[in-house]
Amino acid sequence: MARAFGEPPASVNVRPSAPLEARKAFLLALLAAVWIFAGLFARDPWKPQETEIAVYVAMQNGALPDLPDASRPRLSPSLYLEMAAFSARLFSPPLEMHEGARMLNALLLAGGFLFIGLAAGRSARIGWMAVLLALGMTGFVVRAHLLNSAAAAFFGAAMVLWGAATMRRHALAGGGFVGGGAAFLFAAASPSVAVFAAAGAFAAFWRKEWRRSSAAAGWTAAAVFFAPLALLSLSDGELAAAFLPKNDWTVIADLARLSAWALFPTLPLAAAILWRRKGSADATMFLCLTFAFAAAAHFLLFGGREEDLFWMMPALAVFAARGLADLPADAAAILDWFAVIVAGVCCAGGMWAAWLLWQNGFGESLAEEWLARFPLLQTPQFSFWTAIPAALITALWIGLAANFARSNERAILNWSCGVTVVWCVFNLLWTPALDSGKSYRRTAAAVSAASGGECVRASGGAAEAAAQLYYFGVAAGGEECVWLLQGDEESAPPGFSFAWSGGRYGRQNYILYRRLP
Repeated sequence: MARAFGEPPASVNVRPSAPLEARKAFLLALLAAVWIFAGLFARDPWKPQETEIAVYVAMQNGALPDLPDASRPRLSPSLYLEMAAFSARLFSPPLEMHEGARMLNALLLAGGFLFIGLAAGRSARIGWMAVLLALGMTGFVVRAHLLNSAAAAFFGAAMVLWGAATMRRHALAGGGFVGGGAAFLFAAASPSVAVFAAAGAFAAFWRKEWRRSSAAAGWTAAAVFFAPLALLSLSDGELAAAFLPKNDWTVIADLARLSAWALFPTLPLAAAILWRRKGSADATMFLCLTFAFAAAAHFLLFGGREEDLFWMMPALAVFAARGLADLPADAAAILDWFAVIVAGVCCAGGMWAAWLLWQNGFGESLAEEWLARFPLLQTPQFSFWTAIPAALITALWIGLAANFARSNERAILNWSCGVTVVWCVFNLLWTPALDSGKSYRRTAAAVSAASGGECVRASGGAAEAAAQLYYFGVAAGGEECVWLLQGDEESAPPGFSFAWSGGRYGRQNYILYRRLP
């Protein structure tokens, strides 16, 4: 007897209509909390954009003086920046300024996961799988914990997706969330993302499931929320620049390369589900498809970075969760073993092995070339406060993966837990050592000591790093300063003498000069 459309094969142990048990709800909440908060603290800003946002937040909160134009972060004010500044004021102290600002990401990520679970619909069990798939996307785990507007794009996209999925049953409420999510994307992420997200949601509404008079009411509500903010922003001189497409064909290769990494394993799962369904999809899955295609089109026209794919993630997670029952049990076995081998053995096991070898005196010989390139990186120090939690988390994951009750749901759970374990072990064992070299803190201390705490003016190749140095305590100044910081490729200006050279990672990136009397 042929199975009905959407009915899971008999060999697959997935029951979409089954309720979510309390223990699984607790496990999901615990896993999401660990995933969100791991990596937010106990490290300085690393990436250039994260440091620029941290400097902007510090200037807004009065923790930094008004910097010279050459050293001021070139960031357009946005809702995300203002919210980050408020978060920093709220949580620092006791947290440092950049750590307090990162707490905003925790709120946005938690809200995004909630909207993903709600958008999956049908049952709490499907929602649980959608959140697990979102947690397991490999490219998301690092970038989501940095200060950048990708977290805002993820949250806003999840809100728009849930609002559009709800509009079939509750037109006004769903339309309000679509408009509110698009408005948030417009103000906190990018105007072009907001337009494409709304267009991706609207494109699904030609299907008969949405062809009702109430749909017009829902979209009217969405326009009421979204239109005023868009009209207020039309006078912004930088608004037009947000809609200038990229004239670079390499963006197609970037889309293929970055999506293969950032969206794994949800993207191949979604592709396999679409293939198994012969291109057919229910109303919510069709909505996810149009949303994902809108995100891909936006990347081709305006994107180019890994973060530009993050607002595609909610749609892919919901699509894959709703169609997971259509995959054969072999798919679960492949992903399950991949999780055990890659996440467990190669990543978590490799990090443990390297850390233990380093503790026993083999680190310098194994990483001699690495240390020669980055001499400021410290040897990972043994600490019970980091080693015991890392060992406990690893042991819990081994116990989870050793459960041989194989199913598609178990495979997704093992993979998402494995990614979270790798991220936690990395942050507990290796982040302090990496932070010593990737941060500008030690470079700033050296510049401040060499200048005697007097004001320093940066120019040329050092201007880009000046904001980071000022953030970590170097006194900022202009033409009146007797100290001048330049890049290592620039010659000494007339009337100045050499005083110091150094830089991040132990390289001689910058040279400090003193004005002659």
